[in-house]
Amino acid sequence: MRIAIQNRPSRAYILPLRLYDVQTGPKTYYPNIAGFGSILRSETSLCYNGLSHDSGDPIQRLCTAAMVPAFLGVRALSARSKLAKYASDVEVPVAIQVWSYERQTIGREEPNVLTISKYPPYMSGHSFESMQQNRALLERTGRKHHELTYDVNVYDRESNFNDDPDLMEQCENAAVVHRIGPQEPNVKVFDGILIHAFIGKAITLIEHEGINVISTFYIMPHASIANRARDYGQDLLGRRIVVAHKAVGSDVLNSIANHYADGQGQLLLMEYLKGDLQLAVSQYTRDELIRHARHLLPECEAERLEEQTRVLYAPLDDGYFATHDAECIEDLRSILGIPSCARVISYFGRVFPEKGIDDLIVAFGIVKDHVPDAVLLIGGQGLDLPRLRELAQQQGTPDVIFTGGVSDKHKRALMQMSEIGVIPTRPINTFVETLCISAVEYLAAGTPLITTPIGGVKEAAGEHSMYTEPQNPRELALAMEHLLDEDARKAEMASKGQMHATQFNHRKITDQFLELVDQTL
Repeated sequence: MRIAIQNRPSRAYILPLRLYDVQTGPKTYYPNIAGFGSILRSETSLCYNGLSHDSGDPIQRLCTAAMVPAFLGVRALSARSKLAKYASDVEVPVAIQVWSYERQTIGREEPNVLTISKYPPYMSGHSFESMQQNRALLERTGRKHHELTYDVNVYDRESNFNDDPDLMEQCENAAVVHRIGPQEPNVKVFDGILIHAFIGKAITLIEHEGINVISTFYIMPHASIANRARDYGQDLLGRRIVVAHKAVGSDVLNSIANHYADGQGQLLLMEYLKGDLQLAVSQYTRDELIRHARHLLPECEAERLEEQTRVLYAPLDDGYFATHDAECIEDLRSILGIPSCARVISYFGRVFPEKGIDDLIVAFGIVKDHVPDAVLLIGGQGLDLPRLRELAQQQGTPDVIFTGGVSDKHKRALMQMSEIGVIPTRPINTFVETLCISAVEYLAAGTPLITTPIGGVKEAAGEHSMYTEPQNPRELALAMEHLLDEDARKAEMASKGQMHATQFNHRKITDQFLELVDQTL
């Protein structure tokens, strides 16, 4: 047998090992050299003298021993010392000569993406981010990628939950969805069962579906899941797997900032840095990650986080929200009993304390005294819904309508029928807006927006939107009254808002993501 080892690095660091057998001809093997790993994966199940190369036989060990020096460009290989054991094991006299290796370029590996995140019916910004990314991946590559998420039974149906059939069909059509439900408890293990189930499923998908990119939304706990699955794929299967971690939402405050003293903040930043790509949903999020890293991590690691973290905005189908649907608008007006002459002010999003909806209800009471035909729509659902209904009832202001959860079409209709959209978000000790996807949706729908300059909201809403201080109902009421009276300004805000929303287009954002993955591969 005569063996030639050719070093052919690709952009994915997949280095084909070309073996020439004088009896059977050329055979190709693909070792993973990332981090100078030494595990080989055969392209097919090949045998020499009855020994399968998929079982880690001595010829693979020989090639492994030769591979790293070849990658480093060192001609003095220590392969011959391995030869005697191989020959004695299989009782076949073998003469091996490592006679050439050359550097060539091979085509880049196509991404096969596994996204790990929450996913509808869970109603949150990052669950919609993952759905829109999956949709764009399907469009761009012509095939479904994979989503690893939670079973619907894990979620609380009273908050952040919407299982509208059209929405669920859209989610299932966008990707191959793998849902992990509650696990059988282990009396000897108090926690981590669900996370272990996620890791196990991710490993299975790497093994059987050829996953080579893992994309996570939320560091906690998805970064750790992805990192451990990646380690298995690379260390034991010899496959190059790119892991991209995206920090969004409560990653910044609840998961890191509130855990300085107990070490969990350091843990999450460490898991974040273990990825190949560090992404942040906004410049605000990136700045906050860097600030926390400077407090929690050694200086060199904080500098590395600052150098490596890139901003990648949330993907959104802005074209969908810009498409006017007069029939659906009339349908929603009929369902809610809103006359065509009504001047609609609306909020749509999660109904939680940090959204400041109680400030909006109080402010609307002031506006209603001066604009009798005004109607306030509050769309969405969440933990704060019962309290807000009671507040509106106690205040006694008429024409405050809570829609609860609605379909995507009715959400778009609600935004499009509104003269003004209002998102009076405010910071609390467990949450701050890191972007605000609902703000971008309002802009894409052509609706002027009033909001607050909190966290990353200004990046989502743009300079053209109107801002008031949080928790100031009187200022908010004054802003709403003035904007209702300024048709020219509303038209200008609507036009600039739709232009601003195009930068969040799900295809553009996913193309940026794929370019970063491609550079890493």
